[in-house]
Amino acid sequence: MKAKINNKKLLKANSLLETSKLLNSETEIKTILDTLLNKSLELTPGGDMGAIFLQNEKTGELEIFAARGMGDEVKGVSLQVGESMTGIAFEKQETIFFKDSQMVQQIMGEMRPGNQKLAVAGNVIAAEIRSSICCPLIYKNKVIGVLVVDNTNKANSLQEEDVDFLTDISVQATIAIINARNYEKQRQANQKLKKYNQIIQHQKDKYEHSYAIHNKLTNMILTGSSIDDILSELKKIIEHNLFIVDLFYNLNHHSHLSSKKLTEISQVFSKLIKHLRNTKSIFIDSQNNNKYSIFPIIVNQEIMGWLCILSKQNHQLGEMDIIAAERATTIIALELIKKVEINDMEQSLKGDFLDSLIYNNDAEYINKCAHRYGFNFEKTHRILVIKLDINNKSEHQTKKLLKKYYQSINKKTKEFFPQAISLIKRNMIVIIVEADQQKRKSIVKKYVAELEQIYSSILPFKKENFNFKIGVSNSFAKIADFKKSYFNALQVLEMIKQQAKLNFAYYEELEVKRLLRANKEEELKKFSNKILAPLKNYGNSSQNDFNQTLKIYLQSNCNWTLTKNKLHIHGNTLTYRLNRIKEILAINLDDYQDRLKLQIAYEIEELYNQKEQFDLTAE
Repeated sequence: MKAKINNKKLLKANSLLETSKLLNSETEIKTILDTLLNKSLELTPGGDMGAIFLQNEKTGELEIFAARGMGDEVKGVSLQVGESMTGIAFEKQETIFFKDSQMVQQIMGEMRPGNQKLAVAGNVIAAEIRSSICCPLIYKNKVIGVLVVDNTNKANSLQEEDVDFLTDISVQATIAIINARNYEKQRQANQKLKKYNQIIQHQKDKYEHSYAIHNKLTNMILTGSSIDDILSELKKIIEHNLFIVDLFYNLNHHSHLSSKKLTEISQVFSKLIKHLRNTKSIFIDSQNNNKYSIFPIIVNQEIMGWLCILSKQNHQLGEMDIIAAERATTIIALELIKKVEINDMEQSLKGDFLDSLIYNNDAEYINKCAHRYGFNFEKTHRILVIKLDINNKSEHQTKKLLKKYYQSINKKTKEFFPQAISLIKRNMIVIIVEADQQKRKSIVKKYVAELEQIYSSILPFKKENFNFKIGVSNSFAKIADFKKSYFNALQVLEMIKQQAKLNFAYYEELEVKRLLRANKEEELKKFSNKILAPLKNYGNSSQNDFNQTLKIYLQSNCNWTLTKNKLHIHGNTLTYRLNRIKEILAINLDDYQDRLKLQIAYEIEELYNQKEQFDLTAE
């Protein structure tokens, strides 16, 4: 009998040794817990089911991490310290052998209702448990969990020797659990370190990529490469087409886009410009399967344009591509700044040239500048002065915006007047052009219409608070007459500044008005009212028709056919209107003196009554 007991103890000792080796060879806590529970039940004949609880460090409650012989529902059980047999063993920090079924039922009956419900659902029924051993898992005097083995079978019951065995195996298991936890912490630390190293390497790669692109593009600028060259190089890097939109919504630079792509862009350009902002944005053109990634070109918080990358609709730009685009905007901004500085220098030189022309005080310098700017003294010239009306803007803002406008105005000017010299003078743009007596009016008229198109889509302004006027001087052939012609153009601007319907006028066309302005305003208005009052006070609905007809008739040198064509009316209608006008005003339109009085009256009306304007620009 004694030999049989010794053999049994030796068998358990060997099993304990093997279990310890097995536990200490594992690094996964789940494997350790499963092994511990399986061996505990295997080497404890009376053990029918069991569980291992570990304390949740955040909540302090005991939660099941391994279970055998129970349903999955028990994994939701969460015991407080001192709750049920497991909580009592944890609290007392000692192995407790609950031998009495009645005691088991009493203690389990004190569990919180939620835990009782989960236990029953998992087939852990207090009335069926005959005994239970709860063995705390203790490391350095601190309990980390509890090993529980329950007996439900009458054939084999739990014994005192099982208490010793489970206590011994729990010591080895606790060490293995702590080691596994430390291993897991180390593994997580290594993973974090690896992640941090990857982040550092990624940041390093980004920096090196950014630095390389910045250096490459900078060297291109320093060696005289253009913005178009930069875009072509950037296209090789990111493998997508690119273009730049300026503040006037001009597509001035691109990476050799095909005519097809340029057509696709033009089709959606009005929609694209709505996405031009001071931050990165995206515009999708579903019809052409295109995606526009837009990067603002900014210097000192001031937008100078936008870099647009054209790709397929579903394509996502890579991080390195975005870095390349951002570096490119910086370099492009520097190139644009250089152009602005060069332009400022050029403006300063042109300003000196203009002053010299006005005061005619340095013949040598004038000749030198004339040669530089292609000013031919043998040609007849005119001066166009453009006054920009930018409301609610400070002087500093006006100057900045004027520089931006000048680029587009100067470009358009060169299209109409190839030999023109243009410059900024205060808040005006002064343009010296060669005078073509045959085409002068039609060219300027078309030029003004083109300028209106430029301004219709300008970003910084709403249409209603922006306007411009152009004063055109008399023609001159001598440098000595430059000053007089310049101030004549300024005088034209002053005379038309209140005329909403009139964008430009020639000095010669305003000679009568200049003569009239030499008289007293009261006397002029009295004369005008005397001549036109009967027509102005005519109470019929035809008053406006009569007034317009008379103006056009006088303007057309009393040419009946020309007037009819200009008004787009039937000849009988014109004849009727002219007869009624004669009756209302009591005049004879065939009489020179009567016609002269009417013309002078209308000139006065235009000077002091701006509700209706005489068309001074008509051919």
